[in-house]
Amino acid sequence: MPRPRRHRRPRPHRRPRRPRRRGRRIAKWSLLALSVLLFAAWLVSGWFVGIVAYYDGECRHDIHLHCGGLHYLRFNRAGFSPTHFYCTFGRVATPHPWWWTPTAQGPWGGPYSKHVFLPLIWPCVAASALAGLFFWRDRSSQLLSKTPCPACGYDLAGTPGPRCPECGAETPTPAPSEPSARL
Repeated sequence: MPRPRRHRRPRPHRRPRRPRRRGRRIAKWSLLALSVLLFAAWLVSGWFVGIVAYYDGECRHDIHLHCGGLHYLRFNRAGFSPTHFYCTFGRVATPHPWWWTPTAQGPWGGPYSKHVFLPLIWPCVAASALAGLFFWRDRSSQLLSKTPCPACGYDLAGTPGPRCPECGAETPTPAPSEPSARL
């Protein structure tokens, strides 16, 4: 005896899936947050100084947030305090000008003393440019995916025929573009 057929409920119409862009979304918002934090640190470093120091027994390593950037100083001298780690933050008595170019100096004051400076404005500009590029690419791909009717402006994405369902105008079918030509 044949089985009776079960009637299935019709499934609601689903829109076609978009390609996953979660990684790009996370990257663009992370880069934007990083650029804002770097800009804030660059701005604050003109009036305040933050110091993190570590003494490992042979030399002292200092990282300063000051004059618009990060300073790394390594002193190879004996006679430092026995404190192994300290951190401080305070206001500068006289504001110093911002440094704009990276520098590396050494040796000075001893055979292994070093001073390296990285201005924070350049990583901030690079992160902002990359975030802007990601935002621009997403916006331009959204604009390219829309296909309006030339007569009335109705969105023709997903319509089966060459006629506009809104006004009935004949629409030219665009030639398929190559994937490398799209942004």
